[in-house]
Amino acid sequence: MRERLLLGLDEAGRGPVLGPMVVAAAQATPTQLSALKDLGLNDSKKLSPQKRRQIFKHIRRLGVQYRYKVISASMLDQLGLTRATNEGLVNLIDALPSPEVFIDAPVGPSGLQKFTHKIKAGVKAPNFKLVAKNRADQTEPVVSAASVVAKYQRDRRLKWLQIKYWRWGNIGSGYTADPRTRRFLVSYYSKRRHWPKEARRTWSTLADLEKETAGFMRRPSWVGAIALGLILVAALAAFNHPSPTPAPLTANANNTVVPVPITEEALVTKVIDGDTVTLKGGQRVRLLAIDTPEVGEPCFEEAKKRLAELTLNKVVNLEADTRDQDAYDRNLRFLYLNDTNVNLTLVKEGLAVAYFFDNVKYKAEIQAAEALAISQRRGCRWRNLP
Repeated sequence: MRERLLLGLDEAGRGPVLGPMVVAAAQATPTQLSALKDLGLNDSKKLSPQKRRQIFKHIRRLGVQYRYKVISASMLDQLGLTRATNEGLVNLIDALPSPEVFIDAPVGPSGLQKFTHKIKAGVKAPNFKLVAKNRADQTEPVVSAASVVAKYQRDRRLKWLQIKYWRWGNIGSGYTADPRTRRFLVSYYSKRRHWPKEARRTWSTLADLEKETAGFMRRPSWVGAIALGLILVAALAAFNHPSPTPAPLTANANNTVVPVPITEEALVTKVIDGDTVTLKGGQRVRLLAIDTPEVGEPCFEEAKKRLAELTLNKVVNLEADTRDQDAYDRNLRFLYLNDTNVNLTLVKEGLAVAYFFDNVKYKAEIQAAEALAISQRRGCRWRNLP
C-alpha cells in the first residue's frame, strides 16, 4: 500500500530588516519523517546552525523532496510582506502537488480562515486538504522539515552577506532588535550615505537608524589601510611558517584510537560539486577545510568546474587529518595533484571559503589564502565585494 504523501510549508526571515525571506516546502512520507525525527528533526528555531545543516543533509539523503523560493529585500519592498509570502506559498504548492498540505500560518488565529481560503484559491491543483495553523512547525514534522530548509537557506545567504560586507563589521542575524545588525547598518550608512541593497527600505527601522547616524564618527581612512596591511603581513607569515601537521587519529570498533593513513592514492571518477568527489570504487571524498556553494547558488558552477579541471580522471594523493569520515560516510581529505594542494588552490582562487571543524592541518595557510583572495577580489566569491 502506498504511503501518504504530505507537504509542509514554512518561511524564514519575515521580520528582519536585512536579508531575504525564504519560503520553503518539504514533501515526505510518514516513514521519512519518522527517520528525520529520530535524527533530531525539530522546529528550526530550536536547532543550532550546525544542527540545521546536518538535518538538511539528512533531508537530501533520505530522498525528501523540497523546494524553496528566495524573496529579496527589494521584492518584499515592491510586493509587500503579505503578498510576497502568499505568492511564494502558492507557487511551492503548485510545484509539489500533494493530497495533504500543512502550513505554519503567518497570521493570527482570527485570520486563519481567510488565509486558508486565499491560499486554496490561488493554487492550480484541485482536491487537496489544506491545514493552516499557528506553530505548525512545532507540531507537524513535515512543517518542521520545511522550516529547516527555509532557515538553512537563509543562514547560507546571511553568510554570503557577512562575507560581502566584512569590512563594515558583523551583520548579525538581520533582525531589527539585533544590536549587531543595527550597528552594521549605521556604520554602512554613515560611510556610504545609502543602505545596502539587501536592506528592506520600507521597514521603519531604517528611518529610525538614519537618526542614529548623526553622531556616528567615521573612522579615518588610514585605519582601513593599516587593517589591510596587517592581513597581508599575516598572510605572508603563514605561508613562510606552515602550521604543524599532527598524525591523524580515528577510532576503531572497540573505540581504540588508531592512526589514519597519512596519504593514499586514487583515481577521481566524478566531481559532485565544488568540494566533493567520487573515487574509483565509489568512495566519496569531502575536501577538508573549505566550503563551496550548493546547487543553484552563485559560484556553484565555477567551483565545480575548477575542481573538475584539477582532479577529474586524474590520480590524486589524499591526505587525512584528525577525523577519517563525516556523518555521511565521506572520507575527509586534502587532495593533492603532484605538489598542488587542491583544497588550498580553490581558496586562493576565490572559489571556496575557509571552513573548519576539528581539522587542524594547514589552518593558517588556508586562512591566509582567504584573506589575500578577499583583499584582491579574486574569483566569483569575492569579485563583487564593494
